[in-house]
Amino acid sequence: MESEYLRSQITRANRNRLLRATAVLLFVLWFFYEQRAFVEGYFVEPPQFTRDNSGQLKDVRKYNGTFANVTGSKIVDTGFVYHRVKKNRRGGETEKRLESQFFLLALGPNVLVINAKGPTESTALSGRLEAITPTLHGDLVEPLIKNNPDFEGGILPLQLVITGERYDGWFWAVLGAAVVLFALFRMKVALNFMKHPEEYPVYKKLTPVQRQMLKELEPIGASLSAPAKFGKVSLGKTWLYSAGVFEFHLFAVADLMWAYKKVTVKKLYGIIPLMKRHSVVIWDRHSANAELSVSEKLATGLIEALAARPQKIALGYSEELKKLWGKDRAVLIAQLDAATAAMTK
Repeated sequence: MESEYLRSQITRANRNRLLRATAVLLFVLWFFYEQRAFVEGYFVEPPQFTRDNSGQLKDVRKYNGTFANVTGSKIVDTGFVYHRVKKNRRGGETEKRLESQFFLLALGPNVLVINAKGPTESTALSGRLEAITPTLHGDLVEPLIKNNPDFEGGILPLQLVITGERYDGWFWAVLGAAVVLFALFRMKVALNFMKHPEEYPVYKKLTPVQRQMLKELEPIGASLSAPAKFGKVSLGKTWLYSAGVFEFHLFAVADLMWAYKKVTVKKLYGIIPLMKRHSVVIWDRHSANAELSVSEKLATGLIEALAARPQKIALGYSEELKKLWGKDRAVLIAQLDAATAAMTK
């Protein structure tokens, strides 16, 4: 590569990419490690619980979140239900839907709370074992113990949330695997560009003329020794350079043809404005372009700095200029080159 400075910047940009990908990979691995009991509960053969081995269910920490098959001898409808109620702005009820219906399943001397979406008569059930919440304990368990003293000590500290399939586990496993593969791919790409910086897109987009300039003109490091700084954008004598967390751009100043400020307004539901994003869009004579994110003040400063350069450049945005750049780009470039030549005589 002609420029050691450019090599160092490409290496820096990809080192940041490598660090981000590594952080994502470590986070996903840590998350699945912390949730390993939950994951095993989905993908290891579900434990079988019957009225003969129900005493094992008393260890909440071991079985909370575990998918299990449970077989009892009798099921009893408690008559206790949860409803989901939707209300309007005035507090009036608009919809009331059955959320859960609770039963008791006899497992030898113990009973297990069953959380179902509707009526059930089967004594062989499958679902997730979860700890009884404080709300459910106060609303259901305590009244049951009060009305049936024989239940005290016999109600297990878990509820079985009935579900026929284990879609959640597969969804998170596939999503996690996809994120891991993407992070590994990004790490591979970053390492490859660090080893072979000449394959980096910003370098491959340089024209033969720009590459020759790297060889013959002042080194890029010298051209940026005292650049004008506009946030992450540096404007030197020969090069305009921008390096951020998610972007890396390099333009020969002599090739810049058009620049204008852009404001992007992000809206919630396409109506409520949330934030404004300011940037400067630049195009060069080789049709390379970039949108450089800067503050509103720095965007104005960068445009003014480009206007002060000896090279003539089209500044500002208009539909006429956009149309001319799209259909008669060569004509516009010729006009700008002629104006530059006239200015430098």
